[in-house]
Amino acid sequence: MTWNMRSGFNVAALNCNELQYQPILKAYSKMLEDHKKRLSSTNRALDAQYREKYGRSYKSEREDYMTKVYNYFALPPAHKYFCEAALAAANNYLLMEPDDIDSYAATTLVQFEAAFEEFYTDYENYRVAVQSWDARYGAEYGASQPGYVSADILSGDKGQEAASSGAAAPVREGSLTPVVGAQFMTSSPVTGSIVSAIEAGKGTSSGGR
Repeated sequence: MTWNMRSGFNVAALNCNELQYQPILKAYSKMLEDHKKRLSSTNRALDAQYREKYGRSYKSEREDYMTKVYNYFALPPAHKYFCEAALAAANNYLLMEPDDIDSYAATTLVQFEAAFEEFYTDYENYRVAVQSWDARYGAEYGASQPGYVSADILSGDKGQEAASSGAAAPVREGSLTPVVGAQFMTSSPVTGSIVSAIEAGKGTSSGGR
């Protein structure tokens, strides 16, 4: 649990690099320094567990698991959700400076998980809204392209009704105006590649980073 929390912060420190998320890197760096011994011992304990379970292949098994963890936290369409959760966790760390990193990890990992639950809930609501729009207006306008609505459609009565309900409207030639849901259909690039994040994770074998 503690190591997964540290991994989540690692991803956030690499990827949440917009100006408002600066406290994340500060908190993460301070965490690594404040709890160097505990994180190093955790890392050694995990190596021992994997070695006991998998034998000679323990390193590749652990790296495979960590790749999945990093990719989970780096899910592009959930970027904002995760970064907001990481920012809250970072501010809590800087405010409290917890002595027990394991207790802090238990709370923080729940916050990280909740961010993804919120994303998937919002995305499912968005999909339902799109299907509702298509069922009501698809025969007249054609199926919608999720995430975008034509400016001229918005000016009409049906477009206004669809927009106010949170549903997507279809694409028409001319300017396109992003509406609620556009974030789900656009993969913002992961700033600082996931390979870098994985390599950063590998570096923890000796230093808790």
